Amino acid sequence: MSSCSCPSPGCLESWWTFYNLIIPIKDPSLPIAIVIFLLSVVCIALGVVMMLSMDLIVNPADGFVSSMSRIFHTDFGKAKMCTDFCMALTTVILLVLFVHHLEGIGIGTLIAVFAVGPACSFFTNMIGKKLKQIAGMEN
Repeated sequence: MSSCSCPSPGCLESWWTFYNLIIPIKDPSLPIAIVIFLLSVVCIALGVVMMLSMDLIVNPADGFVSSMSRIFHTDFGKAKMCTDFCMALTTVILLVLFVHHLEGIGIGTLIAVFAVGPACSFFTNMIGKKLKQIAGMEN
């Protein structure tokens, strides 16, 4: 039995197969794609809020955003939106400079830049305090 050490092609195929088992839709129509996109924004925002509510940062990008929001005394969602915008803009600039065309940056990426941060703010306001109470981090 072989072990999977990403990013080997077989491992990536395994993850893609797993994804297709969860959402078995190939080439969805526009309305279905929009629903999947909106659900993904909700899932990302909920995951970020749950991590932040527990003071658990599992990826560097969200750790950076959390630090920036504390340094500048601003809402995490606003800091996330600004950071995501800067990352997308940097990607566009680097693509234009080195690849000479946009690749991998689509309308979904651009909408996500402006949707995930506000969704994080919304869920933080809705359930952030309750999550801390459940975890015993706040009375």
